Amino acid sequence: MSAETSINAKQPVEPGDPPSRLGEGGVFWRVLRAHWDMRGATKAMFAAHPGETKLFAMLMLACGIYFAARISGHMLTGASDLSARVGAEFVSGVLIRALAFYALAALTCLVANAFGGEATWRDSRTALFWAALASAPLVFASTLIAMLVAHQHYVSMAVELAGQAFFGYAFCVAVAMANKFRSAWGVLGVTVAALAVIFGGLSLILGGVT
Repeated sequence: MSAETSINAKQPVEPGDPPSRLGEGGVFWRVLRAHWDMRGATKAMFAAHPGETKLFAMLMLACGIYFAARISGHMLTGASDLSARVGAEFVSGVLIRALAFYALAALTCLVANAFGGEATWRDSRTALFWAALASAPLVFASTLIAMLVAHQHYVSMAVELAGQAFFGYAFCVAVAMANKFRSAWGVLGVTVAALAVIFGGLSLILGGVT
């Protein structure tokens, strides 16, 4: 992770940068490449300057892949109320998840700018939506496997966390590059601290309620 997360602040992404190998074939090849060269694939994505339509399509595709994983899991485990689950998973996995990503992109932009970042909200959307799409294949696999071994709680949790960990990695690299931070480790530190505060606050609130 150290080789890919080191972001050289002296080499910002410019519109004229030549596309990297396997980045020339479009989003599909960038997603494929991201699994062994996240920094290069992310640079190629920023250099492409995707418009709002493409950003929205990237997000919907990422959410759709997650939705497909959940539905496939329900089908393979023989869920009796499949039709009801399809509707519920679509609302939570596509509609609400997409809105949450837009809100998270705005929050990421505000926090990054507070730490000296240079990204606009559009840059933050590009970073976050790309991270979601780049990690979608692993998230699909981990989500599906986790549902199939749901009876083994700790195994299921570990498998699902593995997919989310790759998303976190992609998120840190993309946000660092969008804001021209020297390293993605700082993004990781701030993210972990924010999650600790959020979950700590929720545990105190829920603990007080019970």
